[in-house]
Amino acid sequence: MRVADYIEQACGNLRKKKLRTFLTTSGVVIGIGALVSMFAFGQGIQRNVTEQFNKLDLFNYINVYARGSLRQPRHHQDPDDEGWRAEEGGVADANAPRLDSEFLEEVEKIDGVETVFPELRFPAQIRLGDKEQLTLVQVLSADICRSGPMSLRAGRCDDANEPNELIISDALLQRLNVSDLPKVIGRQIEIATLSLDLSLSNLLRMVLSPGGQALPIAR
Repeated sequence: MRVADYIEQACGNLRKKKLRTFLTTSGVVIGIGALVSMFAFGQGIQRNVTEQFNKLDLFNYINVYARGSLRQPRHHQDPDDEGWRAEEGGVADANAPRLDSEFLEEVEKIDGVETVFPELRFPAQIRLGDKEQLTLVQVLSADICRSGPMSLRAGRCDDANEPNELIISDALLQRLNVSDLPKVIGRQIEIATLSLDLSLSNLLRMVLSPGGQALPIAR
């Protein structure tokens, strides 16, 4: 048989069995469409996440920790504490590098490094006018703002390390019901540090309180 005969016979079979041909063709089309849609959906999510990470410069940040600090309690991570332990089990390593100002200066000299700063955060109560919100305060040098890692929607970076100046995020402004950015610049903000008061009396009050007791936070 010639090729033309095979084609004619195939077309004849398709015409005779229209329902099966329609169902088979529809199944193939739906399957291909589903695969294409799933692939496009995954590619779109990946692109959106990558764009957001690039906007926040998350791919350009590297967190450096002291050896063993991730296994130790937070109070052991102060490099200025003489009793600081670098190894689990309480054995100090005299040759372990210290995360101090000299270490920051050495890292800044590495090619490709734009900015180096210590990460210091603590919980605090923020008061702006009659509004209060609990948030985390991060301490940064004024050089960080001027070097470009963060962009300001309003205001300007300080020329010196002024302790009475701060930068507020958009999320905190929304929680404080602030919509007019120019009016909030220069206003006085009160910051009260918070800590847990785990004294025996407060612990007993939390346990014995019938209606439940909130965490004993001291200002």
